[in-house]
Amino acid sequence: MATESLINDIGPGIETAAKILDVALAGADDGEIYVESVKSESFLMDDGRLKSASYDSGQGFGLRVVSGESAGYAHASEVSEGALRRARRVWVLVLAARLALAACAARLALSVCAAARARTRRVARH
Repeated sequence: MATESLINDIGPGIETAAKILDVALAGADDGEIYVESVKSESFLMDDGRLKSASYDSGQGFGLRVVSGESAGYAHASEVSEGALRRARRVWVLVLAARLALAACAARLALSVCAAARARTRRVARH
């Protein structure tokens, strides 16, 4: 029986996932949660006899958040509210790194400007 979303079947539900994604996307330009569930079977026949059979299943999700030129990715094979919340922390790390780079660029620009002003003063005195 099909439901409105795979995350309702194997995860915490679409409402919970949407709330987690809303928090993750605060201040971001784009982002998504991708949920996957895969099942496969294989039967190998030889001369009309079953030689081997296999079954495999897997599930997981990926979270992607983009802001400017920065992107954060996280994924897990456990599709739960806790796993989604842990993945959301990736964005916090990306945002912190982006802010740190911006602060470094600002400090560098200030020191370059200060050095240029000092050179200009020395040249003006001579």
